Amino acid sequence: MRNAVMALGFFDGVHRGHQSILRGAAEYAAQKGFTPCALTFLNQPRAFLKSLPQELIISKENRQAHIKACGIENVYMIPFDEATAHMAPEDFVKDILVGRYGCAAVFCGENFTFGAMGRGNGELLKSLGGRLGFETVVCPLLPDGDGTVSSSRVRRLLTEGRVEDASRLLGYDYYIEGEVVHGRGVGTEMGVPTCNLELGRDLLTPKNGVYAAKTEVDGREYLCALNIGRRPTFDLSEVVAECNVLDFRGDLYGKNLKVRLLGYIRPEKAFSSPEELKNQIERDIVRIKEMAI
Repeated sequence: MRNAVMALGFFDGVHRGHQSILRGAAEYAAQKGFTPCALTFLNQPRAFLKSLPQELIISKENRQAHIKACGIENVYMIPFDEATAHMAPEDFVKDILVGRYGCAAVFCGENFTFGAMGRGNGELLKSLGGRLGFETVVCPLLPDGDGTVSSSRVRRLLTEGRVEDASRLLGYDYYIEGEVVHGRGVGTEMGVPTCNLELGRDLLTPKNGVYAAKTEVDGREYLCALNIGRRPTFDLSEVVAECNVLDFRGDLYGKNLKVRLLGYIRPEKAFSSPEELKNQIERDIVRIKEMAI
Protein backbone atom coordinates (compact mmCIF):
# COMPACT_ATOMS: atom_id res chain seq x y z
CA MET A 1 0.00 0.00 0.00
CA ARG A 2 1.31 3.44 -0.90
CA ASN A 3 1.32 5.69 2.13
CA ALA A 4 4.02 8.35 1.54
CA VAL A 5 3.12 11.98 1.05
CA MET A 6 6.32 13.37 -0.46
CA ALA A 7 7.43 17.00 -0.45
CA LEU A 8 9.88 17.55 -3.30
CA GLY A 9 12.64 20.14 -3.49
CA PHE A 10 16.19 20.98 -2.56
CA PHE A 11 14.90 23.17 0.29
CA ASP A 12 18.12 25.15 0.74
CA GLY A 13 17.59 27.31 3.81
CA VAL A 14 14.09 25.86 4.35
CA HIS A 15 12.66 29.35 3.92
CA ARG A 16 9.03 30.39 4.38
CA GLY A 17 8.06 29.16 0.91
CA HIS A 18 9.60 25.76 1.60
CA GLN A 19 7.90 25.66 4.99
CA SER A 20 4.52 26.19 3.32
CA ILE A 21 5.09 23.18 1.02
CA LEU A 22 6.38 20.98 3.84
CA ARG A 23 3.58 21.87 6.24
CA GLY A 24 1.04 21.36 3.48
CA ALA A 25 2.39 17.84 2.91
CA ALA A 26 2.38 17.14 6.65
CA GLU A 27 -1.23 18.33 7.05
CA TYR A 28 -2.40 16.30 4.05
CA ALA A 29 -0.66 13.19 5.41
CA ALA A 30 -2.32 13.67 8.81
CA GLN A 31 -5.76 13.95 7.18
CA LYS A 32 -5.25 10.78 5.15
CA GLY A 33 -3.42 8.76 7.79
CA PHE A 34 -0.30 8.64 5.58
CA THR A 35 3.39 9.29 6.38
CA PRO A 36 4.73 12.82 5.75
CA CYS A 37 8.06 12.63 3.90
CA ALA A 38 10.48 14.85 2.00
CA LEU A 39 12.81 13.94 -0.84
CA THR A 40 15.83 16.15 -1.41
CA PHE A 41 19.44 15.95 -2.55
CA LEU A 42 22.63 15.72 -0.53
CA ASN A 43 24.39 18.17 -2.82
CA GLN A 44 23.30 21.26 -4.74
CA PRO A 45 22.12 20.31 -8.26
CA ARG A 46 22.92 23.75 -9.69
CA ALA A 47 26.51 23.55 -8.45
CA PHE A 48 26.91 20.00 -9.81
CA LEU A 49 25.55 20.87 -13.25
CA LYS A 50 27.71 23.98 -13.59
CA SER A 51 30.82 22.53 -11.88
CA LEU A 52 30.71 25.29 -9.27
CA PRO A 53 31.45 25.18 -5.53
CA GLN A 54 28.39 24.69 -3.35
CA GLU A 55 27.10 27.77 -1.53
CA LEU A 56 24.55 26.36 0.87
CA ILE A 57 22.57 28.62 3.18
CA ILE A 58 22.64 26.00 5.96
CA SER A 59 24.32 22.62 6.35
CA LYS A 60 22.58 19.43 5.28
CA GLU A 61 22.22 18.45 8.95
CA ASN A 62 20.46 21.71 9.77
CA ARG A 63 18.41 21.47 6.58
CA GLN A 64 17.16 18.08 7.73
CA ALA A 65 16.35 19.45 11.20
CA HIS A 66 14.39 22.40 9.78
CA ILE A 67 12.47 20.09 7.43
CA LYS A 68 11.50 17.81 10.32
CA ALA A 69 10.42 20.83 12.36
CA CYS A 70 7.69 21.38 9.72
CA GLY A 71 6.07 18.07 10.66
CA ILE A 72 7.94 15.80 8.23
CA GLU A 73 8.66 12.33 9.60
CA ASN A 74 11.07 10.87 7.03
CA VAL A 75 13.67 12.94 5.16
CA TYR A 76 15.31 11.15 2.24
CA MET A 77 18.56 12.69 0.96
CA ILE A 78 19.94 11.20 -2.22
CA PRO A 79 23.08 12.21 -4.14
CA PHE A 80 22.72 14.33 -7.26
CA ASP A 81 25.12 12.67 -9.72
CA GLU A 82 25.47 11.92 -13.43
CA ALA A 83 22.80 9.22 -13.31
CA THR A 84 20.34 11.55 -11.60
CA ALA A 85 21.15 14.45 -13.91
CA HIS A 86 20.44 12.36 -17.03
CA MET A 87 17.42 10.44 -15.75
CA ALA A 88 14.27 10.97 -17.79
CA PRO A 89 11.57 12.73 -15.74
CA GLU A 90 9.17 9.86 -16.39
CA ASP A 91 11.69 7.35 -15.04
CA PHE A 92 12.27 9.49 -11.94
CA VAL A 93 8.56 9.39 -11.22
CA LYS A 94 8.03 5.69 -11.96
CA ASP A 95 11.25 4.32 -10.45
CA ILE A 96 11.91 6.71 -7.57
CA LEU A 97 8.66 8.32 -6.44
CA VAL A 98 6.38 5.35 -7.07
CA GLY A 99 8.71 2.35 -7.19
CA ARG A 100 11.12 3.19 -4.37
CA TYR A 101 9.09 5.37 -2.03
CA GLY A 102 5.48 4.40 -2.75
CA CYS A 103 4.10 7.92 -3.07
CA ALA A 104 0.37 8.39 -2.60
CA ALA A 105 0.75 12.15 -3.09
CA VAL A 106 3.50 14.64 -3.92
CA PHE A 107 3.81 18.32 -3.05
CA CYS A 108 6.12 20.76 -4.83
CA GLY A 109 6.53 24.44 -5.60
CA GLU A 110 5.36 25.89 -8.89
CA ASN A 111 8.98 26.45 -9.99
CA PHE A 112 10.06 22.87 -9.18
CA THR A 113 11.81 21.03 -12.02
CA PHE A 114 13.40 17.58 -12.17
CA GLY A 115 14.88 15.03 -14.53
CA ALA A 116 17.20 15.46 -17.52
CA MET A 117 17.39 19.08 -18.73
CA GLY A 118 14.88 20.03 -16.02
CA ARG A 119 12.05 18.83 -18.29
CA GLY A 120 9.93 17.60 -15.40
CA ASN A 121 7.64 20.04 -13.60
CA GLY A 122 4.40 20.21 -11.67
CA GLU A 123 2.24 19.76 -14.75
CA LEU A 124 4.07 16.57 -15.72
CA LEU A 125 3.68 15.29 -12.16
CA LYS A 126 -0.07 15.89 -12.38
CA SER A 127 -0.25 14.07 -15.71
CA LEU A 128 1.82 11.08 -14.56
CA GLY A 129 0.03 11.01 -11.22
CA GLY A 130 -3.28 10.57 -12.99
CA ARG A 131 -1.91 7.51 -14.75
CA LEU A 132 0.17 6.06 -11.92
CA GLY A 133 -2.25 6.68 -9.07
CA PHE A 134 -0.88 9.52 -6.95
CA GLU A 135 -2.15 13.04 -6.31
CA THR A 136 -0.06 16.12 -7.07
CA VAL A 137 -0.32 19.44 -5.23
CA VAL A 138 1.60 22.33 -6.80
CA CYS A 139 2.08 25.15 -4.29
CA PRO A 140 2.28 28.78 -5.49
CA LEU A 141 5.37 30.85 -4.83
CA LEU A 142 5.13 32.98 -1.71
CA PRO A 143 5.11 36.73 -2.46
CA ASP A 144 7.26 39.09 -0.44
CA GLY A 145 7.59 42.77 -1.25
CA ASP A 146 8.70 43.25 -4.85
CA GLY A 147 9.44 39.58 -5.41
CA THR A 148 8.88 36.08 -4.13
CA VAL A 149 10.54 34.08 -1.39
CA SER A 150 13.38 32.04 -2.89
CA SER A 151 16.74 30.56 -1.92
CA SER A 152 18.53 32.58 -4.61
CA ARG A 153 17.07 35.78 -3.19
CA VAL A 154 18.17 34.82 0.33
CA ARG A 155 21.71 34.17 -0.96
CA ARG A 156 21.83 37.52 -2.71
CA LEU A 157 20.67 39.37 0.39
CA LEU A 158 23.29 37.63 2.53
CA THR A 159 26.10 38.50 0.11
CA GLU A 160 24.90 42.12 0.40
CA GLY A 161 24.96 41.99 4.21
CA ARG A 162 21.18 42.45 4.43
CA VAL A 163 20.68 39.83 7.11
CA GLU A 164 17.43 41.29 8.46
CA ASP A 165 15.81 40.96 5.02
CA ALA A 166 17.24 37.46 4.55
CA SER A 167 15.89 36.41 7.94
CA ARG A 168 12.45 37.73 7.02
CA LEU A 169 12.40 35.45 3.97
CA LEU A 170 13.75 32.51 5.97
CA GLY A 171 11.23 32.90 8.77
CA TYR A 172 14.00 32.65 11.38
CA ASP A 173 17.24 34.48 12.19
CA TYR A 174 19.97 33.53 9.73
CA TYR A 175 22.82 31.87 11.61
CA ILE A 176 26.28 30.45 11.23
CA GLU A 177 27.34 27.48 13.28
CA GLY A 178 30.64 25.80 14.01
CA GLU A 179 33.11 24.50 16.53
CA VAL A 180 35.25 27.03 18.38
CA VAL A 181 38.88 26.45 17.38
CA HIS A 182 42.18 28.04 18.37
CA GLY A 183 43.16 31.09 16.34
CA ARG A 184 46.22 33.33 16.41
CA GLY A 185 45.27 34.95 19.72
CA VAL A 186 45.37 38.46 18.26
CA GLY A 187 42.15 39.53 19.95
CA THR A 188 43.31 38.33 23.36
CA GLU A 189 46.59 40.23 22.95
CA MET A 190 44.58 43.42 22.28
CA GLY A 191 42.34 42.82 25.29
CA VAL A 192 39.34 41.96 23.10
CA PRO A 193 39.18 38.16 23.23
CA THR A 194 37.42 36.46 20.33
CA CYS A 195 36.68 32.87 19.41
CA ASN A 196 37.21 31.50 15.94
CA LEU A 197 34.41 29.43 14.42
CA GLU A 198 35.28 26.62 12.04
CA LEU A 199 32.69 26.96 9.28
CA GLY A 200 31.58 24.35 6.78
CA ARG A 201 33.43 24.59 3.47
CA ASP A 202 30.25 24.13 1.39
CA LEU A 203 28.40 26.99 3.07
CA LEU A 204 27.72 30.44 1.72
CA THR A 205 29.87 33.16 3.29
CA PRO A 206 27.89 36.34 4.06
CA LYS A 207 29.28 39.73 3.14
CA ASN A 208 32.56 40.47 4.91
CA GLY A 209 32.25 42.85 7.80
CA VAL A 210 31.11 43.26 11.38
CA TYR A 211 27.69 42.07 12.54
CA ALA A 212 25.59 42.39 15.65
CA ALA A 213 24.75 38.86 16.70
CA LYS A 214 23.56 36.63 19.52
CA THR A 215 24.53 33.17 20.71
CA GLU A 216 23.56 30.85 23.51
CA VAL A 217 26.11 29.32 25.87
CA ASP A 218 25.02 26.86 28.56
CA GLY A 219 21.42 28.04 28.39
CA ARG A 220 22.17 31.77 28.56
CA GLU A 221 21.95 34.17 25.62
CA TYR A 222 24.78 36.62 24.93
CA LEU A 223 25.21 39.54 22.56
CA CYS A 224 28.11 39.16 20.16
CA ALA A 225 30.29 41.22 17.88
CA LEU A 226 30.93 38.97 14.89
CA ASN A 227 33.56 39.69 12.26
CA ILE A 228 33.57 37.78 8.99
CA GLY A 229 36.51 38.45 6.71
CA ARG A 230 40.23 38.30 6.05
CA ARG A 231 41.45 40.61 8.85
CA PRO A 232 43.29 43.02 6.50
CA THR A 233 44.98 44.81 9.41
CA PHE A 234 47.05 41.66 9.90
CA ASP A 235 47.39 40.86 6.17
CA LEU A 236 45.70 37.47 6.35
CA SER A 237 44.27 35.78 3.27
CA GLU A 238 41.75 33.21 4.52
CA VAL A 239 38.19 34.17 5.42
CA VAL A 240 37.48 33.57 9.10
CA ALA A 241 34.57 34.11 11.48
CA GLU A 242 35.63 35.69 14.78
CA CYS A 243 33.07 36.12 17.51
CA ASN A 244 33.45 38.31 20.58
CA VAL A 245 30.85 36.96 23.02
CA LEU A 246 30.14 40.05 25.10
CA ASP A 247 30.23 39.78 28.89
CA PHE A 248 31.09 36.06 28.73
CA ARG A 249 33.74 34.70 31.07
CA GLY A 250 34.94 31.18 30.47
CA ASP A 251 36.42 28.77 27.98
CA LEU A 252 34.60 28.18 24.69
CA TYR A 253 37.16 26.01 22.93
CA GLY A 254 35.64 22.81 21.59
CA LYS A 255 32.08 24.06 22.02
CA ASN A 256 29.71 24.25 19.06
CA LEU A 257 28.25 27.75 18.75
CA LYS A 258 25.17 28.77 16.79
CA VAL A 259 25.52 32.50 16.16
CA ARG A 260 22.44 34.38 14.91
CA LEU A 261 23.22 37.42 12.77
CA LEU A 262 20.96 40.37 13.64
CA GLY A 263 22.37 43.32 11.72
CA TYR A 264 25.28 44.57 9.63
CA ILE A 265 27.41 47.14 11.46
CA ARG A 266 30.18 48.11 9.04
CA PRO A 267 32.41 46.75 6.28
CA GLU A 268 35.79 45.26 7.02
CA LYS A 269 38.74 47.64 6.61
CA ALA A 270 42.47 47.79 7.24
CA PHE A 271 43.57 49.88 10.22
CA SER A 272 46.96 51.54 10.61
CA SER A 273 47.67 49.77 13.91
CA PRO A 274 46.23 47.17 16.32
CA GLU A 275 45.45 50.03 18.71
CA GLU A 276 43.30 51.78 16.09
CA LEU A 277 41.52 48.47 15.42
CA LYS A 278 40.91 47.97 19.15
CA ASN A 279 39.35 51.43 19.43
CA GLN A 280 37.05 50.67 16.50
CA ILE A 281 36.03 47.33 18.03
CA GLU A 282 35.12 49.11 21.25
CA ARG A 283 32.94 51.54 19.27
CA ASP A 284 31.34 48.58 17.47
CA ILE A 285 30.50 46.96 20.81
CA VAL A 286 28.86 50.15 22.09
CA ARG A 287 26.72 50.31 18.94
CA ILE A 288 25.76 46.63 19.19
CA LYS A 289 24.64 47.08 22.80
CA GLU A 290 22.62 50.15 21.81
CA MET A 291 20.91 48.15 19.04
CA ALA A 292 19.89 45.50 21.57
CA ILE A 293 18.11 47.93 23.89
